[in-house]
Amino acid sequence: SIRDSEGEWRTKPGEVQEVFTEHFQTAYDMPDAHRGGIHQDDWTWQTGGTKEDFEERIRHHCIPQKLVDIIWAAMNTVPKAPEIQEELSIIFTSPPSYHEFCNAISAKPGKSSGGMSGLTYSMMKSWSAEYKKLIYDNLVALWGKPIPRWMKWRWLCPIPKEADTDTPGGHRPVMLVEVIRKCWISLIIHKINKVWNKYEVLHQSQHGFRAKRGTDTALMGL
Repeated sequence: SIRDSEGEWRTKPGEVQEVFTEHFQTAYDMPDAHRGGIHQDDWTWQTGGTKEDFEERIRHHCIPQKLVDIIWAAMNTVPKAPEIQEELSIIFTSPPSYHEFCNAISAKPGKSSGGMSGLTYSMMKSWSAEYKKLIYDNLVALWGKPIPRWMKWRWLCPIPKEADTDTPGGHRPVMLVEVIRKCWISLIIHKINKVWNKYEVLHQSQHGFRAKRGTDTALMGL
C-alpha cells in the first residue's frame, strides 16, 4: 500500500502502480527552465551555431558571462580531436572479440540484478562455451545495426529509503537494464575510455563514466 499525492491510501496493485507512475513521470520530466532554447531541435551548434545564438538561447538561465565563456570554449575546443576521431573510427569498424566478450562476463558482479527478462550475470557466468559463442555470434550480427527494442527496455524498481516509508517520494528509483546489453556496451565503453586516457583529454575532476571512479571518488575530492 502507498499514499498518493492527496494523502489517500492506495492498496490495489493497479492503483499502486498508477501512483508510482504519476510520481516518477513528474520526477523525470524536463524542468520548465530547460524547455526551448538550446534544447530545441532546430539548434545545432556543431553545424554552424554561433556564440551569439547560444547566449541568446541560455539567457533565461542568468549564467554569469565568465562561466558562459568557459562553457562555450569547452563545447568548441576538444584537445586532439582529429586524432581521437580517427582512432575511434578505426576501433569501431569491427566488433569486440569473442575473447573480450567472455572476459567481460567473468568480470561482472555475480549478485547484480537482471532486467525485465530475468537474466542475471550469475546466469551468464554459468553458460557453456558453446552457448556463449552462440550469443556472441548473434550480437556480432547486430553490429552496425539498430539495437533490438527489447534490449532498450528498462525496468524501474522503487526501493524504499526507509523500512516504514509510505509515499512514492520515500522510494529511490532503481532502473534495471538487460544484462546482455550492459555487458556488450561495457566493451564499447572500455575501448572509448582507452582512447580518452591515451590522449589525456579528460580533466582529473571528471569522475562520471570513468573506470574506478564514481560518486565515492568525487566525494573524497570534495
